[in-house]
Amino acid sequence: MKEIDYIERYLYLKKEGKQSEINSLLRKILDKRNLIGTTITDPRKANTFVLTLIHILQIDMCKDEDEDIQVCKFAYYILGKILNSDIDIEIKIEAFRLRIILLSSFGDYLINTIISIFFSDKKYTSEEFMKQRILCEEYIKRMQLSDFFNIDDLSEGKYNDLLLIDIYNSLDYQSENKVEELKEADFIHNILYKYISKNLK
Repeated sequence: MKEIDYIERYLYLKKEGKQSEINSLLRKILDKRNLIGTTITDPRKANTFVLTLIHILQIDMCKDEDEDIQVCKFAYYILGKILNSDIDIEIKIEAFRLRIILLSSFGDYLINTIISIFFSDKKYTSEEFMKQRILCEEYIKRMQLSDFFNIDDLSEGKYNDLLLIDIYNSLDYQSENKVEELKEADFIHNILYKYISKNLK
C-alpha cells in the first residue's frame, strides 16, 4: 500500500469501527508522516491526514513529549498550508475546525515555540518565563476564537458542530478589545505558520 493510500484506509477502518487495525495504521502514518505530508496534494485528504495526526496525539502513540510536539507542529503546518491555498469553502471550514480542535487539546505543545518567536530577545527569570506562558495560553485561546469567527463568516452563521460548541463555551473569553485581539490572533497564526514551515524537522 502506498503511503498516500493510508488516508483512504483510515477513513474506511474508522467507518467500520476496526480500532485495532486503525491503531496499526496510525503507527505507520506516524512513522511516515513527513513523507505523507510533503506528497499529499488533495486538500480533502490533507484535512483527513491532520485528523489522523490528532488521533495519534489523542491516544498518546508518540514515544515521548518531543515527538508529541513535532506531530502537533506538523499538523498545524499542514492546516496552515491548506488555509493558504485556493480551496473550496467547505474544505476551508473543515481546516479551521481541525485547527480549533488541535489548539484546544494540544495548544500547550506550541507555547514554547510562540515564546521563542516573540520573546527571544533576552534571557528571562523563571518568574518572567511563567508570565510569558500564561500570556501565550491566552494567545492560544484568542487563536481559537479567531478561527471560530472565520468559520462563522464563511458559513454565514449556519455552521453547527456540537464539539465546537463545547470548545467555544469552554473558552469563556471576555474582552473589551475583542476586535484588536482577534487581529492579533490572526497575526500570530500567520507568523507561527511561517516559523514552523522554516523549522520543520
